[in-house]
Amino acid sequence: MCPSPSQPAAIASPARPSPAITIRMAQQKDVSTLADLQTANIHSSASCKGSHKHQLQTEIKEEQNHRLRQPNSHYTCLAAVDSPRDQDRPQGASPQKSPAIPSPCLWARAKNSPPPPRQDITVVGTVEISARSQFPLGWGKPSYLYISNLAIAESYRRQGVATALLVECERFAKRWGFTSIYLHVLEDNQAARRLYQGVGYRTESILADWLSRLFGRSRRLLMQKNVSARR
Repeated sequence: MCPSPSQPAAIASPARPSPAITIRMAQQKDVSTLADLQTANIHSSASCKGSHKHQLQTEIKEEQNHRLRQPNSHYTCLAAVDSPRDQDRPQGASPQKSPAIPSPCLWARAKNSPPPPRQDITVVGTVEISARSQFPLGWGKPSYLYISNLAIAESYRRQGVATALLVECERFAKRWGFTSIYLHVLEDNQAARRLYQGVGYRTESILADWLSRLFGRSRRLLMQKNVSARR
């Protein structure tokens, strides 16, 4: 089985303790931030400047809005949120509540790990997981799960945020009754490959298209992980 091609979007982070990160369902209010993260992810690995970058960001935002608005029982977009610490909250203010996925994933900061600089945004990472069909144009019953658009804010990379998002994707796979998850990664993206291998993904095949053959661009690897579906 070979999933349909999709633009890989992964900024790798070795699995290390992260700041206090909560993984929740993405919301419509997050769309602009999610588009910023994904654009920065692509921009960091390709020549994407000026008007081209703005156009790409606009397209990503529109597509993300569309996916979040369309009901789909086997699709979710996750957001990694750096929740403000109690000492950062104004005196007398109550913690803000946001819809969380069942059994939200909370990663605690290591004792000797300094907190990253505070930013205006609280969403610091994202990933999408969806069920797809092996047939063209999505015809037929979904037969596998596919991970896409993994992106982490620069100051939060290499702190385990990407790993936390991937682990949460596995929980959805088990909840939905799927036993395999697939993703694509560029062959020369060593950091991303280490990330995926570190959480159990293995290379299933190497995809060489005409761009890689003609222009010497990096080939894409199809990676897969088996998970035990929850019964």
